[in-house]
Amino acid sequence: MHLAVGLLCLLLAGAMTGASGAPASGHPAGSRPPTLANVPYGDHPRQVLDFWQATATQPTPLVLHIHGGG
Repeated sequence: MHLAVGLLCLLLAGAMTGASGAPASGHPAGSRPPTLANVPYGDHPRQVLDFWQATATQPTPLVLHIHGGG
């Protein structure tokens, strides 16, 4: 539970983007590497997320992309 609260704080501090149609590396071609990679949010090994922190000097909107699987 504490991990979930910590992740929520990280998400509120920056921006997160999803990788739709990503190559085998898991990240869109030409994208910068994530600020944090493969952060676990559950007990299953595949329950991980990548986090890209916004590079801004002012408040920046948060983008949260949840892929439905499949």
